[in-house]
Amino acid sequence: MSNPIISSLCPTRWRPDMAKRYAQSIADTAELGDVELLFYVDADDECLPEYKAAMASYPFVSVVSGKAQSISISWNVLAEQCTGNLLHMSNDDLIALTPDWPRIVRDEVAKFADGVFVAWCNDAFKKEEHCAFPIVSRRWYECLGYFTPRYFEFGWNDTWVYHIGRSLDRLLYIDRAVVAHRHFTSPVDPSPRDRTTEHARRGGIATRDRELFELLEPVRDRDSKLLRELMEG
Repeated sequence: MSNPIISSLCPTRWRPDMAKRYAQSIADTAELGDVELLFYVDADDECLPEYKAAMASYPFVSVVSGKAQSISISWNVLAEQCTGNLLHMSNDDLIALTPDWPRIVRDEVAKFADGVFVAWCNDAFKKEEHCAFPIVSRRWYECLGYFTPRYFEFGWNDTWVYHIGRSLDRLLYIDRAVVAHRHFTSPVDPSPRDRTTEHARRGGIATRDRELFELLEPVRDRDSKLLRELMEG
C-alpha cells in the first residue's frame, strides 16, 4: 500500500469534539488512504479516553499520547511517526471542505521537483495573507531534521516555516483547496473561546515566543542555506 499523500499533524488538548469534527470532515472530503491524521494528546489530559473513543471509527486517525510539553515538540513527535509524503501543520479547529483537497495539493506542489516549498491551503480566514498551516515535503523535513523548530511554547511555528520558504522564493498558496480555520476570531462559524484558548495564552507565552523568534534568525538563515543546497543539487 502506498504512503498517504498528506499527514495532518495536530496537537490537541481538551477538545475531543472539535478533533472529531476535523476527522469527520477529512472522511467526507478525502479518499481513504490519501490522508493520515495524527493527534497528540497529553497523558494528563482528562479527555484522553474521549479522544480514543471518538477516533475509534476512523481508520486513518492515530491518537498519540505522551508527556505534556510544548506544542512545537509535540508536532515533531507526530512528524517522527507519520508516513505521508507531505507534512501538514494543523489544528483541531480546522474543517476540510473541498472534495479531494489532498490530491489538489499533491498536483499543485508537483511543480517543485526538488521538494523544496512551503504550501498552504485556503483557510477561509486569513487566506493568502498568512500561512497559518504550512505544508512541506518529506524531503524538506528530512533535510532539516525537524518539522517545527522546538523552541516555541505555542506560537510562531508556522511563521518560522513560512519565513524559510519566503527566503527561498518557494511559497505556494492553494486557493482552490479549502481547509477552513474556525478560529475563535473568525467572522464565519467561529469556534468558542475556551479553556484551551486560554491555556495557549497563559503567562506571557506569546511575548516570549515572539522574542525567541527574533533572536533565532541566524538559525533560520542556516536552515535556508541547507535547503538551497538541496535545491541546487
